[in-house]
Order: sequence, then structure tokens, then C-alpha cells
Amino acid sequence: MERDETRPQPQHTTSVGVGHDEPHTNTLPVRPVGLDAGAPAQPVLPTTQAPDEAMAASSTEPRWANLPYHRLAHVTPSSGRWWRPLVMLLMFVVTTLVVAAVATGLAFAVHAIFPELRRPTEDLGDSRNPADFFYGFLSVALFLPVVWVAVRVGGRRGTIHSVFGHYRWEFMARAARVVVPVSAVAVLAPIFLFDADTLTTTTRSTTLWILLFAVVLVPLQAAAEEYVFRGLLPQMIGTWLRSPVWGVLVAAPLFTVLHGYDAVGLVDIALFAACAAYLAWKSGGLELPVLLHASNNLFIGLITPFVPP
Repeated sequence: MERDETRPQPQHTTSVGVGHDEPHTNTLPVRPVGLDAGAPAQPVLPTTQAPDEAMAASSTEPRWANLPYHRLAHVTPSSGRWWRPLVMLLMFVVTTLVVAAVATGLAFAVHAIFPELRRPTEDLGDSRNPADFFYGFLSVALFLPVVWVAVRVGGRRGTIHSVFGHYRWEFMARAARVVVPVSAVAVLAPIFLFDADTLTTTTRSTTLWILLFAVVLVPLQAAAEEYVFRGLLPQMIGTWLRSPVWGVLVAAPLFTVLHGYDAVGLVDIALFAACAAYLAWKSGGLELPVLLHASNNLFIGLITPFVPP
């Protein structure tokens, strides 16, 4: 008896997963992306995933790449639990106290061993005192390990850097071609154009020490502030709230007040905090805020030995 080609023929189906009765049509073999072209073709198993979920599962990027930066707490159910930010905050405070105590003890030890070293002032307000410069920037840079401890307790690792789970050095290097020259002009041009006659010099050793501390410590200080105010705090608040605005409303005023400038300076710092928060949210990481902050502060540090206090 001849086969009737006009009648629809049954398709061979396979049920996937326990309790799933919906049939799925087997797909043709394809070659996996990234393997050698001569490798044998591998069949793609049927799946119940949505197309975008299946694409994310097969991508080389981390799973959390589709989450906004401030919501990366929800990369796993464990790290997204409501109480995690409270534990992180407690650990942040405890670690800060421990690091401050250790740093203070080391400072006393150094001056006891080397009494000839210049001592810092009480308020660390003498910009031409290398000791003030050193302790002022180091005290802020030490928040980097504090953030690291808080993040580890919070069940996260690379998510504090970016949505890709790591620090994007190449991305920052490309952006530096624009940001660094612009920062140099913005900081140095007004000084040389309007205050060049006030520039002075100090002793050679003082100048060299300040320049060295600026190159070594300023990038760490800037990174520490960004990891606290554009990274840790917004991600903690983002555990509970979806909008990135809430993290800015909490972190930006705190960042502004802690600088203790005059009215004009506070407005400038507030605008910078808003711009840095926007860059972190829009770029999905801290590379651009760190670069902007570090390049600005670096040129300020490099000109410090030549500007009257």
C-alpha cells in the first residue's frame, strides 16, 4: 500500500525534564561556538529554556551580565537575601575599627623607630607636610580591604567591580585616553592661567616625597572612595530597591558631607558624586568613576608642592 504524502506525518518528539509533558522537536546538529572548526558536530539537546535564557546560558559572559550594577546582589539567591546588607554593614564597621587601630599602631611604631621623621599635624591639614599627605591619603586607601571583607561576607566577589564579574582594565585604558588629558587641563589650566605668579617651591626632599605619595597613594584613595560610595552602598541598597536613584540619594550626600569643604566646594563635590554614580550605573561598573576620580586627584596631588598652603 502506497504512502499518502498529502497527510501530515508525525514528528519524533522528546520530553524534557521530570514532569514536563510538552513535546519538543529535536534540532539539527550544530558546531559549538569557539571550538576548533574540525571538531565533530554536537547535537543541541532540546530545552525548555526561553531563547534569551538559553543564549545567556551558552554565552561566555557571566550570568549576571544582564543585571544592572546596583542589583548584582541578586546574582544568586543566597547573596540576594534581605539580611545580607545588614551583615555587610556590620562587618564594614568592625573591619574599619580594626584597620584603623592597626594603622595607628604602625604609625606610632614608625615614629618611635625613626624619630627624625616629620610628624603629621593634628588635623592633617598641612598639604606641604609629607606626613600629612601620606597619612591623609593612606587613611582613605585602607578602606579598600574593608570593602573586600564586607563583600566576601556578603557572598559576592567580582560583582563589586562590574556586571562582568571582574575589573575591566582594557576598558579603563581606552577611556583614559580621553579622561586623563581632560582632567589635566581642568585641574592645571586655571592654576597656570590665573595663579601662576603665586606658585612657589619647597625643599627638594619634601617635593619628591609628596610627588611619590601622589603617584602611589592617590589612585588607591580614589578607588577606595568609589568602591564605598559608588559600589558597596548602592549594591547594598539595591538588594532591597530596584531603582538606582535610592543608592545615589543615600551615598551622594554622605560622600559630600564627609569632605568638609565650603559651600562652593560642597556643590562641586555633590555634582561629582552624581556624575560618578551615573557612570557606574550606565557603564555597569566602577572603572569609569575610579578613573575620573583618580585622574582628577592625581593632578591635584602633583601640583600640591608648588601651591601655597
